[in-house]
Amino acid sequence: MPADKISTTTAATVPAVQWPLLVVLAGVAGGLACAFLVEWRTGAGIVGVAVGVGAVLRLTLSDRLTGLLRARSRGFDVALLTLMAAGIIIGAIVIPAAPGQ
Repeated sequence: MPADKISTTTAATVPAVQWPLLVVLAGVAGGLACAFLVEWRTGAGIVGVAVGVGAVLRLTLSDRLTGLLRARSRGFDVALLTLMAAGIIIGAIVIPAAPGQ
């Protein structure tokens, strides 16, 4: 392909499209860090909220703006992310603490 026919997408514009995924990944990373360093329930709650934010972003943003957060149809993605978020948060609430903690 000739150099003058190369796509105008540059490295600077690609992350701009992926911001929804980066927001979710940053929340998950923060939750995992909190789970390892502070307390696992708090960290799990943060991870669940981050996944829930992903569901809201997938529901509200257009397909063009969701980037890699889009895997299947909008309904499937939102349902799966919502179920995952709910499962993580519920697990963090109902799993009993280890004895002595």
